[in-house]
Amino acid sequence: RDDNGLAQDVLAFMDIGGVTAEEVNAVPLDQILNTESIDNFGWGRSLTDGLAREGTFYVEPGNGLVLGGSPACTMKAPVPEPGFIAPWTQFGRTANDYFYGISSFAVPSKGLDKLQLIWSEFNTGKILGTDKRYRTN
Repeated sequence: RDDNGLAQDVLAFMDIGGVTAEEVNAVPLDQILNTESIDNFGWGRSLTDGLAREGTFYVEPGNGLVLGGSPACTMKAPVPEPGFIAPWTQFGRTANDYFYGISSFAVPSKGLDKLQLIWSEFNTGKILGTDKRYRTN
């Protein structure tokens, strides 16, 4: 549902991050089908400000498919950040947990009165969720 409570078609997808954050992103379908502008979820290096993002964090330059501590997280990005679509939800990786990646997710439409999104975590097999409703930026 949109901010006015009206039903809307939304495309939701998981972004398996490299080092800093795992995200579930979402965007209204009619926004994607409008080709006048391209939505920016912060992937890659921005040609506007030269910064790279992972979730709601700025990260240093890195190399694709290289896991470990690179690219390092440099700081939190402002939310909302003009020109970028923030994740619906995200979780980070810390030295104190065993979370590694999102392996699946579901957006329940019936049967749950509070959870808006549920997902499974790759390394632990845990089922996690949020009551945070999807909202457009």
